[in-house]
Amino acid sequence: MQITFLVANEVFTCRFDLRHGLAHVSGGRFPEPGTAGNLPSGECYIVPYEGELQDASVTSGILPVQFNHEVVLYRLEENRAVDVVSDGPFSDSEKDRIHKEPAYANIAETGFGVLHDFGIRPIGEILLDEKLGRHIAFGRSDHFGGITGPALFSSPEAV
Repeated sequence: MQITFLVANEVFTCRFDLRHGLAHVSGGRFPEPGTAGNLPSGECYIVPYEGELQDASVTSGILPVQFNHEVVLYRLEENRAVDVVSDGPFSDSEKDRIHKEPAYANIAETGFGVLHDFGIRPIGEILLDEKLGRHIAFGRSDHFGGITGPALFSSPEAV
């Protein structure tokens, strides 16, 4: 899957490797005992291929993420943020974070929320706001079916 972003009249493209994974629907129903999920529901999501099989992941490109008034540009290779190619305080902080905590740099999820179409607006709470549209998560993926779990982080606090 390829996604093109337009930021301040500049185009950035990311390719997400969705081979080998299963997509999930978060519809708000948990009919099987022991099934975990989060509420509110209203999304579908998938863990991009993390390279756990013989071939490398082809997730790559430049991923723009807005932090307040700054857009941080992550350079992705093989399903990981390997560098930050923008300048600013958030860019510096994120560059430091992906180098100090490599598990954080894992692309854990790409999802598609639908709640915006029902008139829901962002409130600053990630579990609701991610359900409003396209979203991409970093870090732990094992609880979605991926391979990046707590043992790959430097400490429990870093998970």
